[in-house]
Amino acid sequence: MDPAENHIPDEHRRPRWLPQDHRVHQEWLSGIVNDVENSAKELHPVIKEFRDIIEGETRLYLLFTSMFDQIPNKEPYTKNPGGQRQIRSYEHMLKVLNHMLTTAPSWNEKSERVGLVGLPINAMLDWPMGTQSGFAIFLDPEVNAMIKKVLNAWGEYLSSPASAAVLDTHSSGWFGEIGKKDLTATANVGESSHAFEDLFVCDPTAKHYGFNSWDHFFTRTFREGVRPVAGPDDPNVIANAPVTGKIVKAFVKDGTYYSEPQFEEFSETHGADESGESTAQGYITATATRAIIFIEADNPAIGLMVFVGVGMAEVSTCQITVVEGQHIAKGDEIGKFHFGGSTHTLLFNKNVDVQGFPEPGREHNVP
Repeated sequence: MDPAENHIPDEHRRPRWLPQDHRVHQEWLSGIVNDVENSAKELHPVIKEFRDIIEGETRLYLLFTSMFDQIPNKEPYTKNPGGQRQIRSYEHMLKVLNHMLTTAPSWNEKSERVGLVGLPINAMLDWPMGTQSGFAIFLDPEVNAMIKKVLNAWGEYLSSPASAAVLDTHSSGWFGEIGKKDLTATANVGESSHAFEDLFVCDPTAKHYGFNSWDHFFTRTFREGVRPVAGPDDPNVIANAPVTGKIVKAFVKDGTYYSEPQFEEFSETHGADESGESTAQGYITATATRAIIFIEADNPAIGLMVFVGVGMAEVSTCQITVVEGQHIAKGDEIGKFHFGGSTHTLLFNKNVDVQGFPEPGREHNVP
């Protein structure tokens, strides 16, 4: 294989949760759009409700209409050189959403597609989010309440046995040769060489490795001892409990799902930032759906601290698995994001000396 075939020019690179090449994003989305273009499939009840809200309120109708009009009708925002928008209207958006509600994300290992569309709804809204009207829409409480209903309906499908169909060994399956290899490489974080079945609780002899749904697969657990906790007496940025202590308070705060800062707006001289919410993680710690857990650390030098799990786009079902008054050890599970991982932040008293954070830009995550 010619290495040049896998080279991605800088101008085509994308945030890590979308394909690394934005041309892949365009090709993928165009395929979905083509699938639903002439579809006569009846709208899901939650999509009908979304349509009725848009069409029943003049303010929302004007915002949704102008949101798509504000996307430049030029490359790279179109699906072809003829200038046709990938998603051309809110009606078209609803039809694509309707299609996605009964579709689980699949792996694609085609050589020129260096990456995958990990968040398909986010990919669909990538350009609309960057418009002025999109900024207003995705901050609107009524719209976010409706998006939550849509994501919950999709979550029902992703928790159903039908969604496990993508967990096969075909080229578009997550247990295909390259898909499985990539999953394993990511989990080993460059520090070990365990096989998938040695990393995660699963049954490689069973259908779909024993996972009965997409959600079951994406919330899989590590086998005991695979991820030992480093520095158990120090505060640390890890996916589970960051310190040993008592849960003082824990709750989920509803918020936005697809809101980006307004500085991402299109202009005559530049397009919207393709990194979208990835570059706006500080912003969404104050706006997105969040799991907020107050922990009184046993170590008096740390005291009261807060773990904030931030739902990003589709990854907004923040489930807390601890209760107030419970004592936890560093590394214990305190919650999970459904549909994979997201981001988080830790808050400490201003007098706490917190250091030892990983340098940004690392190739692998720090367990």
